[in-house]
Amino acid sequence: MKTEPNFDELRELLDGDVLCDELSRAMYSSGACLYRVRPLAIARPRHKLDVIKVIEYAAQRCIPITAR
Repeated sequence: MKTEPNFDELRELLDGDVLCDELSRAMYSSGACLYRVRPLAIARPRHKLDVIKVIEYAAQRCIPITAR
């Protein structure tokens, strides 16, 4: 069974929010189309440095990013 990553470390790195609850993941599972993929987490950066940290964190762990 594949386990999902723990995003506590990312929460510590960012000034913005990291959401992992089921409701948030369901709300962010689709954009402006019918295609749905439930994200592992939602990062809501507050500034440019947060965006850079999210990209570095994801790249180091081979976690895909979808911008919304």
